[in-house]
Amino acid sequence: MLFIKDKNKYSNIIKEYCGNINDGYLDNIISDSKSKLLVYCINGYFNENEIIGFIVYIKSLSKSINNYYMLLCGIDKEYRDYGYGNCLLTEFEKFIKLSKSKYRKKVILHSLDDTLHFYTKNEYIISDLTYKTIENYEGKKSSGYYLIKYINKF
Repeated sequence: MLFIKDKNKYSNIIKEYCGNINDGYLDNIISDSKSKLLVYCINGYFNENEIIGFIVYIKSLSKSINNYYMLLCGIDKEYRDYGYGNCLLTEFEKFIKLSKSKYRKKVILHSLDDTLHFYTKNEYIISDLTYKTIENYEGKKSSGYYLIKYINKF
């Protein structure tokens, strides 16, 4: 998993891998200096031609917890249903575990019905709370679920 500084350069890949993403939503995320882009390459080494997945996230500290808001996650259609989504998520969680912090770490995301099973099988749990950071990007949700997972247990 590799951190990419120039998110604009990869916005076409993000759009392609997400399919029906709203252009305004994508522009807001890409232009926000707080959002970070991680890419996943099939061979483990960075090569623009081998990017098969990505995660866009924002990190914030709240009540002694480092929150990692996953705003976008996508896998190239050719590589779906082969376990690469699980690999991408696992690598993201390893990346978070390795970040230096004395605080607990939690991933927060919004899922629609069609991706709920993917996240729950990866030990994410449905939260009854609403998360303003995600709502600031996506607006108030009338459908879907907020999911959380603590990465380091105390």
